[in-house]
Amino acid sequence: MNSSHVPKEAEYALAVFMVVPITALTVIVSPDTQTLSERLEQARLTGIPVLIADE
Repeated sequence: MNSSHVPKEAEYALAVFMVVPITALTVIVSPDTQTLSERLEQARLTGIPVLIADE
């Protein structure tokens, strides 16, 4: 094997493949109403629409 083609150190570079906006958050319903309330409160702090789903 020709050693001139093998890098001496690993080379790392940041790569971004896709950037997409987050347009809404979905909170999954919890049987524990306290947990659900806390999750909804946290999600609403983001300022984007919050949806509620069963699963």
